[in-house]
Amino acid sequence: NSVSSYPGSKFSKSSFERVVPRLLANHSVTNLILQSPTSDVTNLSQVPESQQKDFIKQSAQNMVGIMEKAWAEHPSLRKVIILDQLPRADSDQLSSLANTYNATLRELVAATPASSHCQILVASHNSLTLASKDMRSAVFGSPSARGTDGIHFRGKEGSKTHTSSIISALKSAGLNDWSTQGRRGAGRQQNGRTHSQTVGTSNQFAVLNC
Repeated sequence: NSVSSYPGSKFSKSSFERVVPRLLANHSVTNLILQSPTSDVTNLSQVPESQQKDFIKQSAQNMVGIMEKAWAEHPSLRKVIILDQLPRADSDQLSSLANTYNATLRELVAATPASSHCQILVASHNSLTLASKDMRSAVFGSPSARGTDGIHFRGKEGSKTHTSSIISALKSAGLNDWSTQGRRGAGRQQNGRTHSQTVGTSNQFAVLNC
């Protein structure tokens, strides 16, 4: 979740609010890349529908606040990039809220002073389109398969498609020369040329080396 107090938050010590400062305190980070918190959308299924839009807008505000604080307090940062919400196929209502989050996130980032210097950016998953049932099954897995939830990319093309989308998004934000290394869950810092730390979701993607 974005913050520990978000509705339905189960792992308060793992919120972006807590993880990002801890990460930056322990590493010299050049590019901070955050994936928008899918759980902030998922957990709203527990909230009355009349309150959901307000919470999802607050989620976007939370993430922008975390990014602004990181940028202000850590001069080593060249860019703070947030990937917008991943597409989902579990609920039309939650999918709509994810779109609301993305629109709000872009408005808020555009209004922050750091965005005018291209230091705080939103990167889009535009290349991750799921226009057909076959494509959704390839990414999320067959609806009848065990573990398919319409959120995690557990299909045969899930990891590959997710990785390609991340690389495309980061290139659009001005970070080029990415390669991949194996299949992992959350991103982690690698030895060698890598100088970016990625805080990811539990979705599978290949490790990105720059």
